Amino acid sequence: MSRKISESARKDLIALLEARGPSGYESEATAYWSKRASKYADKVVQDVHNNCHAILNKGGSPVIMVAAHIDEIGFIIRSIDDSGYIRLLSVGGWDSQIVQGQRVDIMTAKGTVKGVIGKKPIHLLDHKDMDNVVKIRDMWVDIGAKDGKAAKKLVEIGDPIVIDAKALQLGKNMIASKSCDNRVGAFVALEALKRLSKVKDLKPEVHFVATVQEEIGLYGAITGAYNVHPHAAFIVDGTFATDCPESDSKMAKCVCGKGPVLMRGCKSNHELFKLTKETAKKSKRNIQIEACGGDSWTDTDVIQISRGGVATLLISVPMRYMHSPVEMFNTSDAIETAALIANVIPKINSKVGFIKKAKAMRKR
Repeated sequence: MSRKISESARKDLIALLEARGPSGYESEATAYWSKRASKYADKVVQDVHNNCHAILNKGGSPVIMVAAHIDEIGFIIRSIDDSGYIRLLSVGGWDSQIVQGQRVDIMTAKGTVKGVIGKKPIHLLDHKDMDNVVKIRDMWVDIGAKDGKAAKKLVEIGDPIVIDAKALQLGKNMIASKSCDNRVGAFVALEALKRLSKVKDLKPEVHFVATVQEEIGLYGAITGAYNVHPHAAFIVDGTFATDCPESDSKMAKCVCGKGPVLMRGCKSNHELFKLTKETAKKSKRNIQIEACGGDSWTDTDVIQISRGGVATLLISVPMRYMHSPVEMFNTSDAIETAALIANVIPKINSKVGFIKKAKAMRKR
């Protein structure tokens, strides 16, 4: 069983990682994903929020959803001052220590404008401020404009901004990128679609959905799941790898290169978890398990309660340094995650139930 990524798949992966698409402005990423998905799906549509739906085996039963958010964290122009400096608002959750000194792309209607994020140099800080983290509201983007009038000819309030960083190959299987969370998940959905498109006599109707606006409130998944109305859903996202310094020793081990991570807990349907775990075991695929006692802070949380309820399972790819410009993952984990999803879905038919039957309590 090969866990290596093919050259065509690597091309798709790198293109997705390097596409620009902060929450609410995902069009560059969704355009590529939709184009590739259309080669394998029966139909690809986009809804008003820009969620992309790739539909396979329309009319089958039951209805299965594979969801992965395609947006990334970024910024938006808040104001432009008279000197031509740009003030920011964050789009999604940033560690402000990481933001200062970054090169950025400003996505305008006329094209890309390059800039850098500046702050007061350390030499000019008071001693009492040197140990304080500079907040994003106290930083700015410098595009080299001589004044506000010149800057406003290039950019506008509301233009989105992303970190300017190419995907970086490290070793044989590790890749670092600004948008592993969660373009890797979008790639996994695409790969699972490719594999399932070759399955003969597929029973379920399967919707692969690249959801939007996850980083600012799971909004795309809310409307996406409502439109699909699935019986069951696999949600693909990134999770925290523990194989790096300063990791939480109380967490279960989650190692890059050791396979997909299945979430077990109140947000995971017990029968769907059991079926997926058994499928992995029979196909000799490595899996890792993490526990969740409440919200997962992923699309799972809203898909689970869509309409009358959905049987959900979160399957994650281990990632280091999440919400930074150097998020890192192992390509073999992405391939294994796609293969596992593609192996499980054909086993789901109208006879497979997702309601766990209660057992009588044992008498003491």
